[in-house]
Amino acid sequence: MGIKGRLITGNIMRDRFMRLLSYEARLLWIGLICMADDQGRLENDAFVIRAEIFPFDNIEIDTIEKELEALEKVGYIMKYSAEDRELIQITKWWKHQDWMNYPQPSKFQPPEGWIDRIRIRTREGIRESGMEAMGGFDPRMRIQKIEVDKQNGGNGNHPSIKVDTRDTVWANDIFVRVTGFPMIPPRQRAEAIEVILALRSRFPNEEEQIAYMKRKFELWQNTKGKDGRYYSKNNLGWLLDWCVTDGGEDTAEDDGWEVL
Repeated sequence: MGIKGRLITGNIMRDRFMRLLSYEARLLWIGLICMADDQGRLENDAFVIRAEIFPFDNIEIDTIEKELEALEKVGYIMKYSAEDRELIQITKWWKHQDWMNYPQPSKFQPPEGWIDRIRIRTREGIRESGMEAMGGFDPRMRIQKIEVDKQNGGNGNHPSIKVDTRDTVWANDIFVRVTGFPMIPPRQRAEAIEVILALRSRFPNEEEQIAYMKRKFELWQNTKGKDGRYYSKNNLGWLLDWCVTDGGEDTAEDDGWEVL
């Protein structure tokens, strides 16, 4: 494997789900980008990963595995099996590493529906595959995910969500227990589920997650906008913004959210 030169942009560090991760998980995330091959893949071996990314730290293997789970929950990586190997695919690889002019093929089989971008020099000239595409998961799979998302009450704007009926039911139940509403508002259901599921990586159990979300919900309702009116409990800014950024603790002024 080894550490390779990769492009680490501000967009990677400013991603809203970065705040849901521990410092160890954030460093692990950057390390995985540097460890991955030109197609964003590497072996899912916690011992090797620890040796490459944390050579000077006495970090437990259980911690590495726990933080890998956290990265998967927020959608940064996908763990899968192929040819009797446990592998990791960085899911938005080509969003951040599309600068490579000659990405080399991977020795690992891609996950189902993934499109590699390859350009290599041979004696016969330059051979390439997929360079005209954006790379990543096949758009046809994206369309299928959009349809599944819509069937589950979403608007199709967040097709990256791994739709699992058990997860969506669980997320809706958490929302109901926090707010007292009968359900997540359909218009924002997909994004709300994405955030609630991502928050799981921050808390050891659902009771602590619920307590955290309830605090944000209550703070939201007790915060006034510039017009002097309290924020509406029907506005999901408390969940989609404050729960992600840990906002609202020290603010009493308008954050730019519309008071409904």
